[in-house]
Amino acid sequence: MAEHQLSEFYTPFYAYGSGHDSPNQSRVNMARRIRKEIEGTKEPQRILGIGAGRGEVEGTLTRDAHGSGNRVWQSLVRQSQFVTIDIADIPPRKLVSKRTRTHVRADSRQLPFATDSFGICTSNLSIDMLRRNENGDYERTLGEMRRVLCVGGVALLSFHASSLFDNLSEVYSGRGGVREQYFDGKSAHNPFYQHAEDIAEDLHAVGFKDVASTMVVEGQDEWWETRAE
Repeated sequence: MAEHQLSEFYTPFYAYGSGHDSPNQSRVNMARRIRKEIEGTKEPQRILGIGAGRGEVEGTLTRDAHGSGNRVWQSLVRQSQFVTIDIADIPPRKLVSKRTRTHVRADSRQLPFATDSFGICTSNLSIDMLRRNENGDYERTLGEMRRVLCVGGVALLSFHASSLFDNLSEVYSGRGGVREQYFDGKSAHNPFYQHAEDIAEDLHAVGFKDVASTMVVEGQDEWWETRAE
């Protein structure tokens, strides 16, 4: 989807609604994956969520820490810095856990952050909404994510599987507007990943060395979960 289409769709989506366009389990899994990385380092982290919407993943992580009874984990979350970005103009009242994180409206192709400034970057079923085109929008986003990661930093990504995209296409078919235009164009010009090797190839191209991807199946939904260093 072109950036203006993403903004046109998601700005009212977040402003007037309270739903989600990703499977609940994908967000729960991402929060668990972030926790594993933070606990593995045993140090607070600066974490960037790209295409984070209202920040539900970060909210899930915060609620997990609050209810865990684990003081070490709670301390790590309190001391970590969560930064989220989205192309949509999201009203502050719609943000989740706004007291514990910073939200910025920004273009993922040109992240407004210094090089080597985050220990963890995440994206849950969002960055592959960008089309691969002659401008290299998708590749630029992957490259920007790699740029802002510190040496030794980790990217935790979730990508649509073709089947999950097909289910969404059926939902929006015939409704008109930018969402249907997007699905028509995406299907024709930029199919989603079908093989883990394709994910690794794209991430290796922007400087990641170690890439591992697993397909997750949850009912009718399928998506890739990728960890890259």
